Amino acid sequence: MKKNTIKSDQILKIVEASTFTVDTTFGKNTVVTMQLPNGFVLTESSACVDPDNYNLSVGVEICKKRLAERVWELEGYKLQDKIYQQSKPERNLEEFTIGELLEMNYNIQVDTFPIDERVKIILKGRA
Repeated sequence: MKKNTIKSDQILKIVEASTFTVDTTFGKNTVVTMQLPNGFVLTESSACVDPDNYNLSVGVEICKKRLAERVWELEGYKLQDKIYQQSKPERNLEEFTIGELLEMNYNIQVDTFPIDERVKIILKGRA
């Protein structure tokens, strides 16, 4: 089995656990909205030229196939980002900027020394 892959059963589980709404617009357009289990929303549509040829079932099938392909892309992005984050070397706290430390919820106290204008940063732990 290959490491760092997304399997079709993973995508199927996500799709099956999602909530769908189906709408018909203009008598020839199917709009399917999918809410993923985590609350993220995707929308796809499918239309035909002649309303006499419109088939809701076909439209829904096309939209759901496209939505599943988008879930593949999102899961691929998520896995790629995880691999990227794991490959980054660890940094010492001294290597972070004050902004980065604040984003990580560290309490920071900054003291200045008027004699030579050095700055002393005291990390007081996470909030």
